[in-house]
Amino acid sequence: MRRAILASGITGITLSVIYLGMAMTYSRGTPAKPGPGLYPLFVGFLFLAGSVGTVVTALVRPAEGSFAWPKGSAWRRVCLVTFGVFAYVLLLPIVGYMPTAAVVVLATLHGMDMPSWPRKIGVAIAFALVSYYLFGPVLSVPLPRGIWFH
Repeated sequence: MRRAILASGITGITLSVIYLGMAMTYSRGTPAKPGPGLYPLFVGFLFLAGSVGTVVTALVRPAEGSFAWPKGSAWRRVCLVTFGVFAYVLLLPIVGYMPTAAVVVLATLHGMDMPSWPRKIGVAIAFALVSYYLFGPVLSVPLPRGIWFH
């Protein structure tokens, strides 16, 4: 169990350092007008702090209990969310931000057994619109438009 926790913490540190390196390429702006690099930098440091905390905790405290892989519907949900992440990365440059975000959120909500189709569709569309507005016009993050919107 301890090795698994250490491995996940070290993987998190590695990924957060890569993420922070990529975030540093965006402009951070000024205190009066924050740039598109401010939010990714904040997220990267939170990710790094959590990963370092995981490693330190694993080294200081002995692991309690045992690890059990999810089974049945829990395993299906883990696979669906993982597939959603990969689908998002692959579809984003081709289809563009808004349709990709809406479809991936819809698929994830469906996989998490949200019961109402109208609610799933509404949440997916709202997420795509609000996040596009927040990152696009407000934070000036250049979001992919896809091959049909150029």
